[in-house]
Parts: sequence; C-alpha cells; structure tokens
Amino acid sequence: MAYEPQSLISALRALAASVLAVGRTRLELFSLEFAEQKSNALKAGIFAAVGLLCLAMGAAVFTAFVAVLFWDTPHRVLVIGLLALAWVLAGAICLFMVQRSLKQAKSPFALTLAELERDYDVLTSPLADPDATATEKRAVVTRNPAGVDPRDDEEERA
Repeated sequence: MAYEPQSLISALRALAASVLAVGRTRLELFSLEFAEQKSNALKAGIFAAVGLLCLAMGAAVFTAFVAVLFWDTPHRVLVIGLLALAWVLAGAICLFMVQRSLKQAKSPFALTLAELERDYDVLTSPLADPDATATEKRAVVTRNPAGVDPRDDEEERA
C-alpha cells in the first residue's frame, strides 16, 4: 500500500485543530486557577473584615476598661498613653506581617505560566526544528545543554 501525503488544506486544518485544542486546555487551566484565586481572595477579605471589626471592638472595650480601672489614680493619663502606644505598636507589627506575607506569596497562575513555558520550550527545541543537527537533537534528549555528546569524551579518553 502506497503512502499518500495529505493535502495542504487538511494539514492546515489539523494544525489549526491542534492549536485550538492546546489553547483551550490552557484557557481551562487559567479559568480554574482564576476561580481559585477569586475564591481565596473573597474568603480572605471576609475573614479579614470580620476579624478587624472584632479586634477594633475588643481594643475599644479593653481600653475603656483599663481607663476606668485607673480613673481614680494619678496615673490615669499615663495608663491611657501606654495603651495608645501599645495599640499603635500592635498595628505596626500587623502591617509589617501583612507586607511580608504579600512578598512571600506565590505567584498567581503559576501552573498556567509553567505550562506555557513548557509549550514554548517544546516549540523552540531543536527536536522541533527539522534543520537541527543530530548532535543538537541528542543534546536535548540527554539533557546535555552544552550540545556535547558524552560518547565523544569516551572515545577521546581511549
């Protein structure tokens, strides 16, 4: 049975279908990661707002409680000033921790970016280039970035 080459149009259709399938897969991955990021941000925002409200109410009540305890003493102004200083320090520490956690947060859409990077590596690989030499192709297969065939070294040593 003789092999019949595909027509140019059917080859282009197959290429377009492959590109669309890869693009669709990447968009699905992106949409899943986007939904996850959206959910995490919404959850964190709600918990942060409720937590801040509760902390503010607790801080106000605690400050009033301590002020009432020391109201009849000569140290009441000092105590209120120390409480204010403590709240300012606590707020500064919290802001520092938020800043640090934002800097250490992983990049959103890391999986999508990694997949796109792998796609780029495959498309720019010497294996995908019909004009690449056999040495270049072997270097990719053996993950030898220098493009040197290890068998050449063995022959030189012998």
